[in-house]
Amino acid sequence: LGGIRAYGINNLTIINSNVSSFSLGMVFQGCSNLIVRGNNLTDNLSAILLELADNVLISNNTMNFDHTDGILAGSSNSPNIFNNSISESLNGIELDNCNNSIVQTNNMVNNLFSIELSDSYNNNLLENEIMGNITDHGVWLDSSSNNILADNNVWGNNEGFSLFNSSQNTIIGNKIENNVIGMDLNNSTYNKIYHNNFVNNSQ
Repeated sequence: LGGIRAYGINNLTIINSNVSSFSLGMVFQGCSNLIVRGNNLTDNLSAILLELADNVLISNNTMNFDHTDGILAGSSNSPNIFNNSISESLNGIELDNCNNSIVQTNNMVNNLFSIELSDSYNNNLLENEIMGNITDHGVWLDSSSNNILADNNVWGNNEGFSLFNSSQNTIIGNKIENNVIGMDLNNSTYNKIYHNNFVNNSQ
């Protein structure tokens, strides 16, 4: 079922591996001090799955045609996700009940949801390139608060930013261009939205 599976392991590094055509490309449960860098994951059901993980760095990986998730982190603290290329997945990066993470300078193309936060707090989404999610959302927050979304380039999506039941987030300095809907707020209050550049969105 899994290409690489680790349970309850500390101080693990996985680099420069090719993982393809598994149900779960890489699975890490109850792991800490984990580095996943420079790997190529293709045509898995889910590429990288974290659960109950702590102090994780996922960087410089390429994920293509993974049918459900590029990176799914659940109930994890400080998963830091840098410089990954994720395309043609259902969810590019999904944080579910995760806090204190940094998601930065990732290249997200043609996913259904590029970056999704659910029940997640105090995360930073910075300088990501998010494009071509023509049927759904570039960035989606659901019941998530006190996050910073800054300096992202979000273009060519059905909805650029979507917030649902999400409050007290800061959205600053983003370029939101050529989306059907630039930003959609639903039952979301006390958010700070300023110095964003809205260009040629249909709504």
